[in-house]
Amino acid sequence: MELQPPEFVQQTELTSNSGFFKLEWRMAQGFELPEGYTFLLEQSSDKNFSQIKNIYKGPDLATYISGLPDGTFYYRVKIIEQHNQKESQWSSHLQARVEHFSLEFALTLCAMGALVFLLTVAVIVVGVRTTNFS
Repeated sequence: MELQPPEFVQQTELTSNSGFFKLEWRMAQGFELPEGYTFLLEQSSDKNFSQIKNIYKGPDLATYISGLPDGTFYYRVKIIEQHNQKESQWSSHLQARVEHFSLEFALTLCAMGALVFLLTVAVIVVGVRTTNFS
């Protein structure tokens, strides 16, 4: 019996502005997953997978990817039968794009947080002084 390749649960391109996301895959309909199987998940920066990085190897149907820089990444997964070392074909690839928030946006949020903090401290100080003089 030929092993059917797994398929990604996500059907569209993934996007992240934080550099992490969850990848999930499943077996083709009607295919039970017996013991002794593992999945191999690969990542590449190009569609042809000319330079690959093994991301995960194990029995789970999902994994988290984190710490990615800005860019476009491609993922594919296959199943491996441990007993006979039989392998399925690779799944269709899944594209993920990482676009972190700009430094200007992060600094703006930091400045707004500092302003709210300083205003809160000012309200507390004024309130304490008003209470002490009354």
